[in-house]
Amino acid sequence: MKLKVLILESDSNYLQRISSLLSTKYNDELDVYSFDDYTKALKSAKENEIDVFLASEDFDVSRKKIPGKCAFAYLAESPNEETIKDQKAIFKFVKINDLYESIKKVYSKYEYIPEPEVETKTVLFVSPSGGTGSSTAAASCAVHFAAAEKRTLYVNLEKLTSAKSFFSAESSVTVSDIASLVQNNDDDISSQLEEAAAEDETGIFVISAGEPNEILKLNVTDFAVVINALTALKQYEYIVIDGEFDLSEASLSFYRLADKIVFTSSGSEISNAKLLTAVKYISDHQPELSTKIAVLYSRFGETSTIPESDDLNNIGGIPNFDFADTKEIMTHISGMGVFDILAE
Repeated sequence: MKLKVLILESDSNYLQRISSLLSTKYNDELDVYSFDDYTKALKSAKENEIDVFLASEDFDVSRKKIPGKCAFAYLAESPNEETIKDQKAIFKFVKINDLYESIKKVYSKYEYIPEPEVETKTVLFVSPSGGTGSSTAAASCAVHFAAAEKRTLYVNLEKLTSAKSFFSAESSVTVSDIASLVQNNDDDISSQLEEAAAEDETGIFVISAGEPNEILKLNVTDFAVVINALTALKQYEYIVIDGEFDLSEASLSFYRLADKIVFTSSGSEISNAKLLTAVKYISDHQPELSTKIAVLYSRFGETSTIPESDDLNNIGGIPNFDFADTKEIMTHISGMGVFDILAE
């Protein structure tokens, strides 16, 4: 069996020379993949099931983002460095046969320990009124959690999804696919879902909504099936859901799946009126849901106000960003500490 070795190196001369030497001399023993881009290297490590991942110390490699069964080591500039950033290190400036032996040693001594199951927290974003930036807040929250090294999944369940405005990643399995797999009692659903999500350049994982004609066929009961299946994986620390607001019994049952429900309001008179009506309705009909609701004021401007009510759990606000595109706004919002409250 050939070992698949990936080398991530910022020195293009060294990268080209060492990759060429390894590929030429050990053609029967190694498949060598070389990169000078961190994001592309991580993507290749997953897609090509790399056995050994080597990186120069110029890169701050997160072990969590490398496939669990892939051995890892830094390429050290000094022969005296046995570890770098708490990871194993091998000296890079050695004869090619010595480097080959070091690679084999890294692989043979690596012990794969499956990551423990995680407790998944689900955060649902909805808005009783339109135009409050609920989708932007949901996407930004997901990025915030991922930046904190939390394995985060983002799922957009809007009928007219806006996910592509925030993330470019496209998963191999869509929301509709998952609903179909569960409803057909597919025996292999767990293994299919474990690798279903696509990792975006922002570090979050995405389950794509699929084509409009597919998502439009689904109802809120189907969405509950999807979220239950993804939560059962115990693979993500956070699942952030961008959903649609509704006060039907089916929707309120779906809301019960969430650990936190974030209502967004722009602070306008109309937005606040709808917010108070929604909160009162839920308090009267589903009081157990009231404790899960947090209110986030988004697109908050000079004329915006925060309603006075003891029933509202206000967690903070996001200003209205003028003259900025969607990605720039999301970058600003994701760095805000308001989302830390949702992690509690």
